[in-house]
Amino acid sequence: MLVLLLSILFLFNSSGSDIRDDLADYLSIHLKGYEKYEYEILKIPSNYSSIKILNGKDLKLSGNLAYVPVHIVKNNRTAQSYITVKLKLYKNVLVTVRDIKRKEDLAKSDFETSLQNIAGKHAKPFTDIESISSYRSKKNLNEGEILTKNDVEKIPLIKVGDKIKASIVQGNVMIQFDAFSKQEGSAGDIINIVTADNKRFKAKVIDINNVLINE
Repeated sequence: MLVLLLSILFLFNSSGSDIRDDLADYLSIHLKGYEKYEYEILKIPSNYSSIKILNGKDLKLSGNLAYVPVHIVKNNRTAQSYITVKLKLYKNVLVTVRDIKRKEDLAKSDFETSLQNIAGKHAKPFTDIESISSYRSKKNLNEGEILTKNDVEKIPLIKVGDKIKASIVQGNVMIQFDAFSKQEGSAGDIINIVTADNKRFKAKVIDINNVLINE
């Protein structure tokens, strides 16, 4: 169930009382993807004779700030403006329970799922602990750090020095020979390989054992 916590720093007039309720309804729709949220109104248009939230327009997010589109009437003229809101946005995300080194394979035991404020996070936090063993860290991570999509990369199928089977297609004929990887790579990556007699090729990774020569 969505928990809504309000911290209102603006003194509303009688018409503003309606806007406060409309704002709560608007945010409950546009922030429904979060487990809970908190907001604080920082700025609202002033000296208007009427104000109405534009429910058909999207909420604009920038860091931990949100801009709620409104229609105002001021001095008998109409205009579009915004209510500026400071947000805390909470989701259940993966948090490290120990320090993790760069290039280290990840395991479920390295993380706990925790309700965290992710407002202002530029990268998308990681939420799927079931697939975590398919990834490794792209950088050093500290204990207690929220894991994001930018922090991980797929564990390569082929690593440097692996013995692999290389294939090359010539017309209707496929030739295969043993080679060694000079680079690591995941499925679809183009890597450098070398044969036992030191011939070098670029090849596309097919699976853990096979590559296809790129010519």
